[in-house]
Amino acid sequence: MIITVAGLAGTGTSSLAKNLSQTLDYPFISSGNIFRQTAVSLGLSLYQLDDLAQNNPKYDLALDEEIRLYARDHSDCVIDSRLAWYFIPRSLKIKLFADYHTRISRVASREEISFDQASQKTKIREEAIKDRYIRYYNLPDFNADQHFDLVIDTSKRDVTEVARIVFHYLDQKKEFEE
Repeated sequence: MIITVAGLAGTGTSSLAKNLSQTLDYPFISSGNIFRQTAVSLGLSLYQLDDLAQNNPKYDLALDEEIRLYARDHSDCVIDSRLAWYFIPRSLKIKLFADYHTRISRVASREEISFDQASQKTKIREEAIKDRYIRYYNLPDFNADQHFDLVIDTSKRDVTEVARIVFHYLDQKKEFEE
């Protein structure tokens, strides 16, 4: 089974995807990690690469192709990516969301910056991402709930509780299919 985990910054997608990967003993890939590695290899910050990608689709297209090829070559895996659900329609599609304050607090903590800095950077980045997804893929609603099999609010839940929700969903789905 391929599991795709999507969500905006600070919703816990990486934490959940890693947890699922370890628990299921499935390989794990993260588009965010790949994008960050690309930035480092180019000597850029994540935000600088976002600026570059805003006007040059090759970075997003290469990343998305890498995700598609990974899923093609792995029948069982967990993929942390905002758009993997779109490129891998046969996946179990999970969306995480959290209230804005929680998301930004998590981003600020992860990046070791102030809440205001995290808020400003996140707003700019998410607007740029939304714009690119519209231009490159005609997806104005890439984060809409209807694209996903399971939608979970992580505002007041830790990764263990969110993983329990996913496994409960999988158990129910398995029972229904039998």
